Amino acid sequence: MPEISSSDGKKPMEQPGNDLTEAMGQLSVNSDKTSSTKNLSDMPVDVVRLIIERCEYMEQLKLRKVSKSLRELVDKQKPACKSVKVQCYLFESTIHFDDYHVVYTEELDEPDDYDSTGIYVERDDFEEAALDDLASTLKNPKLELEEFSVYFVDGYKESRDLEGYYDKLQCILKSLNRQLSVKRAVFKLPTLSRLLSILPCLQPGVLKRISLDLLFDTDDDLGIDLTGMDQVALLDQWKQAEVLKLYECFDTFPMEYATHFKRFIIVEYIFDADKIARIRDYLSKLQNFEQCTLSSLSFHANVHQVLGEPVSSNAMEEVFHHPIPDSNCFLEFTKPINGCEVKIEKKKREVY
Repeated sequence: MPEISSSDGKKPMEQPGNDLTEAMGQLSVNSDKTSSTKNLSDMPVDVVRLIIERCEYMEQLKLRKVSKSLRELVDKQKPACKSVKVQCYLFESTIHFDDYHVVYTEELDEPDDYDSTGIYVERDDFEEAALDDLASTLKNPKLELEEFSVYFVDGYKESRDLEGYYDKLQCILKSLNRQLSVKRAVFKLPTLSRLLSILPCLQPGVLKRISLDLLFDTDDDLGIDLTGMDQVALLDQWKQAEVLKLYECFDTFPMEYATHFKRFIIVEYIFDADKIARIRDYLSKLQNFEQCTLSSLSFHANVHQVLGEPVSSNAMEEVFHHPIPDSNCFLEFTKPINGCEVKIEKKKREVY
């Protein structure tokens, strides 16, 4: 692809095969010297570059498909998106760029089923189309993401049917020749070993939070892939992350690999006293632990039994203190009267 020199900044763009007004809407500039309307393709490169810079990312994606020159200009910009989420299904793929999404599928449903924040691509090779757009985004060396997510389907058996797609995704990540700048990573995966092909592609130190939603298949007696987790635990990306978020897998995830995390977010459908007691006892043993949030649709009425000594209450919340054995620290539980989150914080007792 030819470079655009600084002397080209005053030259008009090449005339693309497609009408740019379709890609950009009816974007036009009225000159003071003439009543004629100029299209984007008539503008100097410097002006076009400024317009691209101010576009939302979905518009930038559209523009890079219009012409060779626009593709080159878009690819030189810092992508105007802060989050990318890849969702892999058997019959379609969806890529979310911030609040917008692109659905790639073999056959579109009725138009009424879709919303205005999406683009819908109907192609026989929909997987290749999705991966091409993803690759064009991830390969931009200026990309800096707040969040990068990889979701597989809800059923583990279906996830295994997508092995080919996953291998292609892995090839894209390995081909970047650099580690992605990502602050938060979210994974919904069939096995822990799959982390081995994604985490090394993220920049250690920058990655602060890891979220896991694991699709274990008890019918196949899959169990926990401890061998894969042994290797994951050695990665700098895992060791340097500070926050671990678990979606309904506290009882299945091997928590002995998470002892270095400072903060936890544990999401469960229901919390009862037994589960909270297990979490309480686990957190009490961690040296680096600072804070934990328990999030759920429901907390059993008996959870008060394991939170510790009640120290205060009002119309909004109740506060409990649970002493940590052989320590001058305690766990403070803050439970709202009507709410879906319990906060746990490690504190030191005041010594007089």
